[in-house]
Amino acid sequence: MICPDCHGKGRIKLFRHGKMPCLECNGSGIVSCCDDAGARPAAAYRDPQFPERACDKCGELYRGPAVYCSLRCALADA
Repeated sequence: MICPDCHGKGRIKLFRHGKMPCLECNGSGIVSCCDDAGARPAAAYRDPQFPERACDKCGELYRGPAVYCSLRCALADA
């Protein structure tokens, strides 16, 4: 869903200060209307319904659909 705060542009205009990344969508222009994972990218890496496994980057045990335990590990391994 298109972010209602920035209208999908990813940036908001500030009075006298130019533009800055939108805090609602973290600059992506898109928010999730189904859950809060769109607003918090780190939430997409953890889900208690999945079996416990080790992160492919750091080896930390976690539960989730991704092969990494966090956004930090995903970016470090990119």
